[in-house]
Amino acid sequence: MSGKFLARTTVLSLALVLAACGGDENSTPIINVGSGTSTPTNTSDTPDSAETDTGADTGTDTGGDTDTGTDESQVVALLGTGQGNTFTEGQLFVTPPSIESDEAYSFELTIADPDTNEALLRSGQSVSFVSPCIDAGIASISGPTSPESGIMKLEYTSSGCYGEDRIHAFLGDSSTPAASGTIAIEEPETLQLALADYDPSTGSITQVDAIQASSTEIANHGQARLTVGIVDINNGNALQNGMSFTVNFESFCADGENLSGFSSTSVTTTTGIAETIFTAGNCSQNPQVITATLAGEEGTVSPASVSITVDETQAFQLVAALPEPMSIAPSFLSGEDRETVSTVSFTLEDQNGDPLAFEEVTFTIDSAGTAEFVEQGTGAIVNETTATTDTNGVASVRVRAKEGVDHEEFRIIASYDSLTTYTMPIVVNSKLPYEPRFSLSTDNFAPNTWNINGVQSNLTLFVADVNGNRVRGNTYVNFQIDPSQNHGSIDPDCVVVDGRCNIIWESLNTNEPYATIIASTHGRISETEIGTIETSITLLMSTNENVFLELTRTGAPSAAGTEFCATAWVQLPGQGATRYTPPVGTEISFNVETGEFYEGAVESEMIASMGELVLDSDGYEVCTTVKPEVDDTVVPNTYTIDLSATVQTPANGASETQLLSESWTD
Repeated sequence: MSGKFLARTTVLSLALVLAACGGDENSTPIINVGSGTSTPTNTSDTPDSAETDTGADTGTDTGGDTDTGTDESQVVALLGTGQGNTFTEGQLFVTPPSIESDEAYSFELTIADPDTNEALLRSGQSVSFVSPCIDAGIASISGPTSPESGIMKLEYTSSGCYGEDRIHAFLGDSSTPAASGTIAIEEPETLQLALADYDPSTGSITQVDAIQASSTEIANHGQARLTVGIVDINNGNALQNGMSFTVNFESFCADGENLSGFSSTSVTTTTGIAETIFTAGNCSQNPQVITATLAGEEGTVSPASVSITVDETQAFQLVAALPEPMSIAPSFLSGEDRETVSTVSFTLEDQNGDPLAFEEVTFTIDSAGTAEFVEQGTGAIVNETTATTDTNGVASVRVRAKEGVDHEEFRIIASYDSLTTYTMPIVVNSKLPYEPRFSLSTDNFAPNTWNINGVQSNLTLFVADVNGNRVRGNTYVNFQIDPSQNHGSIDPDCVVVDGRCNIIWESLNTNEPYATIIASTHGRISETEIGTIETSITLLMSTNENVFLELTRTGAPSAAGTEFCATAWVQLPGQGATRYTPPVGTEISFNVETGEFYEGAVESEMIASMGELVLDSDGYEVCTTVKPEVDDTVVPNTYTIDLSATVQTPANGASETQLLSESWTD
């Protein structure tokens, strides 16, 4: 793969680029940043011919007016750092910056001509930015200089953000990020994190080092919702919204041969709130003690805990089926083709798993004011209802969103005596995710993972509706590894907020060249078809061992300058002689012993993350130009070049050096 070709190729995107429609003047559609292929499924529901959206999302816009016309003569500019030979497309920062909290960082971006890589004057195109901290209102990017010069002098300001903030830049009215970068922000000196008992029904906190439980007394096989907030004690227990945290839940009764468990033992959140569902099982400990810890802060942040008493005299269990469907339209769209009512079913069983017939089950909604039941038989609208189990032990109810509710989620709670069970979330969205705008990206397409466990790649799912507006409701997305691959692990699901959600892929027993991650959810397959939509992304399982290097001259030697190219590759065990790309972070450098570099020629290049690395089978190529040393004391004149190239893989991995000498006369 040619480094020169990469400089002219759109970085980080393999997805279909589509123009955004609809929304207001501040809407910023989001599509793929990395590589993803969407494969429609055969599962479809009734099409929705007319949906409505009740708001728009905004990013931080910098410079110029966005041209919303369709002028076909407008140059499709590039975005990156530097100019000319030093221009790097898709790069937001020359080097990843690190700043203090409440500090600003200045940087430059170039709107470049795609043919010359020079600054494009009066392009008429603007740049907008999105990131978790910008979306949370605790960071901003400002640019007092007009982009008409092609050079944008920008300033990133943190006003409460800390940790790592991943920023995406959009050029003009494109819906694909044109450049991305990560900024590291130090924690404030006054920050003192804690876990507290956040009550989702009231939004209040009463005690730190505690977990909020929906019930502290449940039956065996019963469930309780557990919630903690990540707060700053020195800032009035303020929730830490906008930063990414992972909370781990554990219990003695959920380990070993004990039968209690959690819906998720590790919860990653950017809202400052982490939640899981605890299911009580047989355990020698009663009350059952549950603890929550903040990942990476175990030594400085005290764990939170709660004790739940389990009534082991109840031998029944109440099993929730998946709501059908899990995504419904708001009630004000009842005249359209999309379903506005979901049916939920629960099965009541005895200790042997046999159904209990003709028992009355009570149903409530966990979030007051979001939904209501459609009572069986009468069709009356109520906030609480009961249903009798049939001969199979199944009790079912129908539920819809309350009038005016949109972009919300809720769960149905079924109760029988001391048994309590929650359904999976039901999402209310006026707009569904649209498969052509449903795409995965990653910060590392070629990690150093071969036969190494625990190497992580961060994945971001970008989701927009048919009009290109970011899906803002709490849409749940499921993830899986390609069933044909027997390695790697992935977070099972995530919740889409403001058009994106983040998960982590982790290497596990890696002994195959590729890892494919598949995301799926209920959405719009096309403008006329609704069903299960999918997208996927493939990572290369590279290695920092078995590295090879080839140094060649590409043309005839010239006194004005001769081009040389170095090609680096790795070989994976059991995969033959295929030239796989070395891992991201590998450096290829040149050293001239005799002669000198041509002005502006490449002296070294780091392999950056891009989708083209994955399926490339001829290695990674970097080229430079060298002028010879001239001996004019002899006739004819003698020209000499002595050049070496070195490849160094990351994490102190293997390296390789090649030497090449050229000598010729007039």
